[in-house]
Amino acid sequence: MLRIGKKFDLPKGHIEPIHFNSAEKVDPILLCAADELFQEADYTLLPMGSEMLASETVAVMLAPDRYMCRSIDRSSGRVRKNVHLYVAETLCPDAKIKPNPENGIKEHDEVVWVPFGKVPECQLHRYLMPGVMWAMEKYRGVHPKPAVKK
Repeated sequence: MLRIGKKFDLPKGHIEPIHFNSAEKVDPILLCAADELFQEADYTLLPMGSEMLASETVAVMLAPDRYMCRSIDRSSGRVRKNVHLYVAETLCPDAKIKPNPENGIKEHDEVVWVPFGKVPECQLHRYLMPGVMWAMEKYRGVHPKPAVKK
């Protein structure tokens, strides 16, 4: 997670026209997610099944699907934004906060690796929490806990 003061956030951004003009015919939402992961945490997103080394700042997709979180304005009831979350894993904990390429400002203070059991305690935007819980379940589906022998 990305820390801003005492609060937490996730890499996210806006879909730009360039995401729709890909010659590769890739989902523009996925292209945006990959761009934001690189811009905000210096990780390259790789397709499912890709090999990775502990020394590489890469993240490999664990599932092809995504979860949509919706931020609603409390006073008007209107949707402020939709955020699509993907789940990926990395072997390298060396994420770096990079300045926004448009304005040169760092939008976050640091990357914080949060153990699964501590995620519900994080001061994450409330609208993102269902998506984070979904991602945790997806991760557990790929990496189930080993059975405890009695």
